[in-house]
Amino acid sequence: MNNLFNRNSARSIKELVSSQVLHTAPHHDDIYLGYFPILNDWLKIGSHEIVYFTSGENGVCDEFINKQNMSLLQIKEAKRRCRESEAQNFWENEGCFSPIHHLRSSLYSIKDIQEAALDKESISDFLAILKENPPCVMTVLLDSSGKGPFTHHKVVQAIAHALSISGQEPLILAYRNVWSSFEIEECDYFFPVTFKQEKEFLDKFEKYFPSQVSPAFPSSYLTGNSFPEIAMSIFKRN
Repeated sequence: MNNLFNRNSARSIKELVSSQVLHTAPHHDDIYLGYFPILNDWLKIGSHEIVYFTSGENGVCDEFINKQNMSLLQIKEAKRRCRESEAQNFWENEGCFSPIHHLRSSLYSIKDIQEAALDKESISDFLAILKENPPCVMTVLLDSSGKGPFTHHKVVQAIAHALSISGQEPLILAYRNVWSSFEIEECDYFFPVTFKQEKEFLDKFEKYFPSQVSPAFPSSYLTGNSFPEIAMSIFKRN
């Protein structure tokens, strides 16, 4: 943590996340793939809350659900519960028992990105969370324009609109994972990853997110690699 730095500010990441942090993500494995190597250090300080906007159901193959003997449930509901239980398992096994919100927003069915900012269901649920525990810092998955699932961009619009309504101005820490990467000149904060952290990152993904080992929508960023392998290759390249 002490090696993290911001080239444009004297404030370190440690200072920033020692307050109220709201982790947000479109899908349940996005945070893991975005910044898991430094997450354990963050969790040792400050207060944390987690928000997943979508149910993640579109990313689970029918074959996976059938292998888990979950077919007694409706397939769609089984996929939702699968993604949510994976996320719960991830955070609890990493020693975090902070509030986790699964919004199951209707963003999947919204076709126009501007409509996403006006989706009352998504906005109202998120606004209630902001009101109860106003964050000082918020993480947001921010893919580059034209890259990544369309849902990612819709979630950004929903978050931006909710913040404008609430009047809150938390510090936004943007992250990316397997769909696009930041250029060096775009980055404010940098952090080292040890070989031990790299191995842990690669090994634990299958344990925490088995439904995403063979996802319904694999990243086209690199072929023949798992999600954590793609994410790690991006970490190393930058």
